[in-house]
Amino acid sequence: MPTTKRRHSVTETSQVAAALDRAGHHFPAVAADRKARLLRLLALGDEALRSRERAGERTDEDRLQYLEDVSLRRIDAIDWHVLADVDRLAWRTE
Repeated sequence: MPTTKRRHSVTETSQVAAALDRAGHHFPAVAADRKARLLRLLALGDEALRSRERAGERTDEDRLQYLEDVSLRRIDAIDWHVLADVDRLAWRTE
């Protein structure tokens, strides 16, 4: 069917197949229609992400960015002067 919207192809890898099989148990009305199951899974995933955003949870990408910021940009989450002197402070070797 002609459309101006983008289309997406999904290869049914073993992970995708397992997810579709699980979805068949949860959505009996569309158990015979793998495309419908895929769309339901997509909708559930989107709802889960929106719910996390509403709750103010960090996404995995946010967490990775934070770790990168801490380790590479020396943000204020760590007392870098203490860390630089941790051996002496921890073991009281003066």
